[in-house]
Amino acid sequence: MHRIFAILCLASGLAAYADDPAGCLRIPPELESRVLYYQSFAHGVDQPELNRAQAALRSPTASVVADGLTGPGLGFATRAAKPAALVLVSGEFRPQRPLTVSFWWRLDAPMQPETCFHLGTIEGGGIISNFVRGKGEWCGLRQPTYVQQIYYFKGMNDCNQLGGRVWFEPGEWHHTVLVCRNANRVQVYWDGVLRTDYASRGRPFGPEDGGTLSLGPTWLFHPMTIDEILVLDRALDGDEIRAYATAVRQLREWTDD
Repeated sequence: MHRIFAILCLASGLAAYADDPAGCLRIPPELESRVLYYQSFAHGVDQPELNRAQAALRSPTASVVADGLTGPGLGFATRAAKPAALVLVSGEFRPQRPLTVSFWWRLDAPMQPETCFHLGTIEGGGIISNFVRGKGEWCGLRQPTYVQQIYYFKGMNDCNQLGGRVWFEPGEWHHTVLVCRNANRVQVYWDGVLRTDYASRGRPFGPEDGGTLSLGPTWLFHPMTIDEILVLDRALDGDEIRAYATAVRQLREWTDD
């Protein structure tokens, strides 16, 4: 019944159940009890559908656009004087615990050889960051390149993984998932494909690490839109991530018809 009601709400433009995961059409039923945070931007930048993490929002200097993944999304169209990322602060967003951070994004302008853009970072005591860095002096890159960094955590070895050429067409939706498990392992999936799998060295993550989640452009800016932020207190595996992404893409096709 919850699902039927949510579909009717979506079709009529009404809001579904606030603070009720069963009323959020794009949350799989088997994950409803594990949701810490969910936001589709259907109600604006400061109105997540679910916020069990009691995350505090640092409002970005961007605007909600009308053409997100299946409804509105958060668009970053112009470079701001300060980093524009959507920043959420919560003690629940710590890599010491099982954690999955899932979100969708698209580029809104063509890439160039020098294009850089930031996707997601967990900050606090150090950074767990995923981004694209373009051609330039940094690491002597000759083309836009996938980068995963785990840096600045006291007592932990730094990690700087370069994962090869990156090139996306504007308007294409993509899915990124950052998974923390076993208090020392970080995995990143792009469109269901495992891009990096790193186990920390020196020490595990502790209760002082993390706590701040940043999504979207920073000083690594490129026009883009983000949507469908889903944070879980569970570490999903590859099959679960692919199943979720497939279901969301099918829903997008259904709503586009």
